[in-house]
Amino acid sequence: MAEQAIRFVAIHRRITQGTRSEDGRRWCERIWTVI
Repeated sequence: MAEQAIRFVAIHRRITQGTRSEDGRRWCERIWTVI
């Protein structure tokens, strides 16, 4: 289960090329923590 969550984050980061702003980074951290 945890491995699937990490995989999702890694794939999402690769597709979106990460975030470009501090607010975007914090938003993604919160969403990934919930997932």
